[in-house]
Amino acid sequence: MGVYLAIRGELRLFRQEYIRYFKLYFLYKLAENINLPDEKVVLLKPSNH
Repeated sequence: MGVYLAIRGELRLFRQEYIRYFKLYFLYKLAENINLPDEKVVLLKPSNH
């Protein structure tokens, strides 16, 4: 039972990391496909938050 809970915890962590990575990748591809001017692409990047 303890092993099962540990695995579930790991999977939850992995899923959160994967979702975060996927969102960043999606935003990057979106900006790439729109072909915005460079200034607007810089604004989309989380530079100083």
